[in-house]
Amino acid sequence: MSTGSPDGDLQAELIRTYMHVSEFAIPLATLFRKFAKLSFLDLPMNWTFSPPVLSILVIFYLQHCTPPQLPNLQALYQAHQSELPPGSFRKVYFNEEDLSFLTDVSLIKQYWNSDLSKYFCYFN
Repeated sequence: MSTGSPDGDLQAELIRTYMHVSEFAIPLATLFRKFAKLSFLDLPMNWTFSPPVLSILVIFYLQHCTPPQLPNLQALYQAHQSELPPGSFRKVYFNEEDLSFLTDVSLIKQYWNSDLSKYFCYFN
């Protein structure tokens, strides 16, 4: 449920998709949320973080660690959009910019693993 955010469903779907791609995402997000709660950092009414922001911080970290543990779902969509079956992505446009992203976790893992192998061949 989302109140006061017209795009809350998109944000929730994007976070949910990322959380199911990596085996590290959910445990790390849970740990981070517990730490935030113990540190009183999860109280947006006191100008701290809201729960979705904590998940987004975990996603950002997992995308930028070495080696990366999460892909960029928008980049994967752009790279493979011509071969995607219907229902495997979410179409999103904002200010005429295509921000669509993959939602099918099995396709994400398939495409990302092949793209990641190119990354490791290049940096080895």
